[in-house]
Amino acid sequence: MKTNFFIFLGSIAILFSTACNKDKKALPTTVEGYVYNGVEGFTWNKPIEVILVKEVASGSWISGTGEEIVATTYADSNGYYRVDFKAENTRHWVRICASGIPLHHNYCNSVGGPPVERGTKQKIDLYLPPYSWLQLHVENVNYQPFDVLSLSWGNGISRSFYGPANDTALLLGAGLKRTLIFALKRNNVWSNIYDTAYLTPFDTTYHKLKY
Repeated sequence: MKTNFFIFLGSIAILFSTACNKDKKALPTTVEGYVYNGVEGFTWNKPIEVILVKEVASGSWISGTGEEIVATTYADSNGYYRVDFKAENTRHWVRICASGIPLHHNYCNSVGGPPVERGTKQKIDLYLPPYSWLQLHVENVNYQPFDVLSLSWGNGISRSFYGPANDTALLLGAGLKRTLIFALKRNNVWSNIYDTAYLTPFDTTYHKLKY
């Protein structure tokens, strides 16, 4: 009986050791999919880099974890990408970078989708948000002291302009006819000014407002 018991314990130990070694072992893994830009009929013809990252300790007890690049590739002309790698027993995910976007030349997006499953072949499609940038020139042709012009574009985000002229760049949704509503404070009286801008995806629209 004792012999059988020790054999049983030995078997359990071997199974446990095998499971631990499997957890430590880097397993062949593939992740592939397509990069979409979210605008029907619009082709993004600049390089789109797909970056595979893994979670690592940041070295700071405040921030906890960070990320480390494991591999990079580029989507082809059809938007297809594929990464083959050895996955360690830690969290992996993919993100995309698009070069050549005006004003924001190194836009990168951390994808909030499913993590890469270690030891599998997995399909993960990625989406490049079709942002537009509005380069806005505001000119107060009838400037009066203490004039304040404010612009709000949702989500509690706003910007105020002072003096006879201002320039700013705003990141907005793409491919839209955008109504801009300004609030002007002059002589302690508020009034609204309405304007319209037409935005192009992945590009910068230059717009001037005179009031």
